[in-house]
Amino acid sequence: MLSPNEKTSIHGYYAARADRFYESAERCGWISTFTQTLRFQAITTGGDLSSARLLDVGCGTADLLGFLEETYESVIYTGLDFLPSFIVTAQTTYPGSKFIEADFFDYPLPENPYDYVFSVGAFNHRTQDNEATLRLALRKMFEMAKVGIGVSLLSDLSPPELKRAKELFYYTPSRVLEIAMEITPFVELKTHYLPNDMTLMLYR
Repeated sequence: MLSPNEKTSIHGYYAARADRFYESAERCGWISTFTQTLRFQAITTGGDLSSARLLDVGCGTADLLGFLEETYESVIYTGLDFLPSFIVTAQTTYPGSKFIEADFFDYPLPENPYDYVFSVGAFNHRTQDNEATLRLALRKMFEMAKVGIGVSLLSDLSPPELKRAKELFYYTPSRVLEIAMEITPFVELKTHYLPNDMTLMLYR
């Protein structure tokens, strides 16, 4: 659960990037479109997403949807973010998809679970207790998914020069695995694609 101060901090982080950058990937917090795409590839290679119902938590401007449309057929996508400017941009870019302005932790469980629930970088912002926040998020995401979930997280194995923002939190891979294994034994941790990132997958 995010406190009001934490939400204000996240708003400020993205507002500052929106003023500095033009490219969508950079405005959403990534170094480049290339590194953003590597994260998308890592989180979507766990199964065939064609015709899957997918929830994107912290969807930003829905760049993941653009990637999915180039790779899979007929993905039924819903994007969720609590930043109004991101939702407006996403809905304008992808008018045929559904976008919800809401805090994930306040968002009710759906009557019909999604096939997959993904989140690319949404839990990288520093909170009072990042591990507790991640544990709550993973449990809720897992409740909402019939097949599996995936989260992209910053890794504390990052080279020092890549730990560039004090507002961000870098997770310890072994601790992330321990938290995931509290939920399900069917866990995969991918660390091969970038030196400062990891993707955690949980399956039913």
